[in-house]
Amino acid sequence: HPLANKRDIHPQDLASETLLIYPVQRQRFDIWRRFLQPAGVTPTLKTVDNTLLLIQMVAARLGIAALPHWAVETFERQGLVVTQTLGEGLW
Repeated sequence: HPLANKRDIHPQDLASETLLIYPVQRQRFDIWRRFLQPAGVTPTLKTVDNTLLLIQMVAARLGIAALPHWAVETFERQGLVVTQTLGEGLW
């Protein structure tokens, strides 16, 4: 994925991406409140109600996600996904 090797990821970099999220209100997501909304960026959103399925969709390049690092570190060690920080400590 083009963002995998990018040193600094800005909200505008996500504008053309599909953001995979849980089926809850946007305002509950740190990536929305602290990263995208202040910049006025709204990527395509796709809801997924299962963490394992969400990670598999990321691995299949069907979208990107913002998850706690502990939830994806095993998959990252296996080389299935790449994690990056966004803004002030968001993954």
